[in-house]
Amino acid sequence: MAYQHATIDGVLSDLLSRFQSASLGITGSLIVDSDGFVIASNLPNGGEERRIAGIGAALIALGEQVVGELHHGQLKRAFIEGDDGYVTAINLSAEAALIVLAHRHAKPGLVFSQMERAAVSIRKIMKL
Repeated sequence: MAYQHATIDGVLSDLLSRFQSASLGITGSLIVDSDGFVIASNLPNGGEERRIAGIGAALIALGEQVVGELHHGQLKRAFIEGDDGYVTAINLSAEAALIVLAHRHAKPGLVFSQMERAAVSIRKIMKL
């Protein structure tokens, strides 16, 4: 069982690497569980994956709370933009999310589209 888990992690990390290579402006990506633990990541220099995973899980949780309180249905994505870039997150299931970091010049619509395509593959691999 541990071998299968390690194999899936490697496949997911490879998928994230290919996702970033195909998407201009994406600087990092992670798959996290609902508790904020890293399932797979592709960050430059391995940078602060635990911290970013926790922030990403909190972003999803807060987004779900906001849309729930406002009766706006299910959370589609959470998006936070700063001067130098943005972070966006989508649910893969109730147990996992895809978190993406992007440079400020990355086109959000293109990033969202690429995320949705990657999410389909991730869900298949993780059997979500």
